Amino acid sequence: MSDFAKVEQSLREEMTRIASSFFQRGYATGS
Repeated sequence: MSDFAKVEQSLREEMTRIASSFFQRGYATGS
């Protein structure tokens, strides 16, 4: 696996984590 692939994978996981936390926060305050 190339370094770029590793970086892309970690970025993807970070984005997913941030998006889910934002979604949970917005969902909690919106309801």
